[in-house]
Amino acid sequence: MTEVLIETPIDFIPAQKPAVPKRQNGTHHSCGNGARTAYLRAAVEGELEKVATTSEGVRNHTLNTAAYSLGTLIHLGLDESEIESQLIDAAMVSGLSEVEAQKTVHSGLNAGKSNPRNIPDTSAGYAAAPQGTIAANTPCSVVANFKEFQEEEKKKRGKKAIPLLRILKTISSLPRPPKRTGGMLFADVDGVVRFMEKRDDLFAYIQEQAEMQWAEGSDSFLTALCTKGELFASLRATATNYLSVEQFPHVPEISGVYYLWRPPVGYEPNGTHFEKYLSFFDNWETEHDRALTRAAFLGTIWGGLPGARPAIISTAPDRGYGKSELLSGIGALTGGLFEVEPDKGKDDHLVTRLLSPAARVKRCIRIDNVKLSVSSALLESLITTSEFSGRQLFLGEGTRLNFSQFLISGNGLSLSRDLADRAFIIRLKKPTPRPGWLEDVRAYANEHRDKILADMCAILRKPAPYTTARDRWQSWVSEVLARATDRVDAIVAENQKRRDEYDEDLEEANLIGDALRQRAGFLQASFLSAAVACKAVNEALNTSLHTRTVGKIIKRYVDAGKLDGITKGDTRTERGWTIKPVSSDGPKKVVT
Repeated sequence: MTEVLIETPIDFIPAQKPAVPKRQNGTHHSCGNGARTAYLRAAVEGELEKVATTSEGVRNHTLNTAAYSLGTLIHLGLDESEIESQLIDAAMVSGLSEVEAQKTVHSGLNAGKSNPRNIPDTSAGYAAAPQGTIAANTPCSVVANFKEFQEEEKKKRGKKAIPLLRILKTISSLPRPPKRTGGMLFADVDGVVRFMEKRDDLFAYIQEQAEMQWAEGSDSFLTALCTKGELFASLRATATNYLSVEQFPHVPEISGVYYLWRPPVGYEPNGTHFEKYLSFFDNWETEHDRALTRAAFLGTIWGGLPGARPAIISTAPDRGYGKSELLSGIGALTGGLFEVEPDKGKDDHLVTRLLSPAARVKRCIRIDNVKLSVSSALLESLITTSEFSGRQLFLGEGTRLNFSQFLISGNGLSLSRDLADRAFIIRLKKPTPRPGWLEDVRAYANEHRDKILADMCAILRKPAPYTTARDRWQSWVSEVLARATDRVDAIVAENQKRRDEYDEDLEEANLIGDALRQRAGFLQASFLSAAVACKAVNEALNTSLHTRTVGKIIKRYVDAGKLDGITKGDTRTERGWTIKPVSSDGPKKVVT
């Protein structure tokens, strides 16, 4: 484990102030007579103390001067390698990095050696070595106990605040430094994403990689120490940023996205594992449904633009047809399903849930077992939006790119027009009962997931056949459906018919149109006043809506082109609707 001392801010010794390397003690120099030995010792100790105790701003200059001064004495018997080591140690005590110190010491010593000098006359006041300590003409250690000197200097200097920028640099040098997507910190831990929503999440993660200590308040020089909160906020703003972090692959990969998935080592994709997995889901109503199911699987790892994936709807006449199981099988390959219920009372919390770590690692979002009618403006907008944006727990405002696949199941569904236009619809028939089927599906997915995904990736890398089919979801049709089947045109046409069939808006429009035409035909009129039209619509829909409300409903369908032959038409005295005559025979009259 990397040893890290954090004195708050963080005194990360490996990167900020590297641990002093062990130097070989006992390297000796031929010091000559006692006077020369004393002089050399005093010179070395004096220069080392200057370097170790110098203040920020002049440290490099002081080190260079000291190296030069001692370099001029090398010829008198000082060991150059030991002097270099001692100077670097002293420089690191002052706060310089080892690399910085090495360059300066090397340069200073070389310059000093080029200008050798002799020691002054001992009569000038330089004392000989203390009696019994260093004998004349015997080997001596210049500074034998410099580590003790270092420790004393640390005690004398006390704790010193480490600048925040140095702390950030140290964290970035960790084996697996934190990254971010927007304001959410995360790390790649052996191919599994680990999110750090809160400050303690971050510090627990760092502590696992580097032993550290943290203090609060001020240092020995009354400089405020960096707080944990400040470091957390800074990393959220400065760590390497990615558009998104994805546990599973995309084909093609999306620039700026961090992917954790890696293909299985030694496996050559040949499609067999994917086809085997598909064979578990064989109760399609038609071959079109089989092809759509294949495309639904492939679409979960398709690297199309955010918000470019249609919803996949699984429907059947009744319970027991395997609608939910099919959607579970699709989601099982990419982290499972994130379940949502787009009810009005929960809309405010839906986006917050989609921004949570639990939702971020799941590619598929399911709305399961919908009862008859599906209509949610929020759901419709979420399917097509390029990013989810809203309140994120612990972090305030948050965003997430929309690479999600929305999956919906239900019996005999009625869909809003907007939702129908956003969907491809798979119909299922009653399956043959198979004991243990669900357990077999799950076991196969768990055992062969990476190989199934590798097969799917290989399919999406093949050139897509050209298709003339046109749809709102053109890129998905051309790049996914076209790789899943050679019947793209027929499937797109069939799906449009299904959209109309399940479109509850179209059904309502037809009821309103029939009611208005029947009333006009009964009255032999080409114009119905707003009041008469309101009465006809309420009777047809079994409602009691206000005249103004009915008028808005009729106008919406007229503007959408769903009420052929009916247009807005006012007289001098009445507002109402002009109805195309049921018959060209007989006089036309106005009914008010």
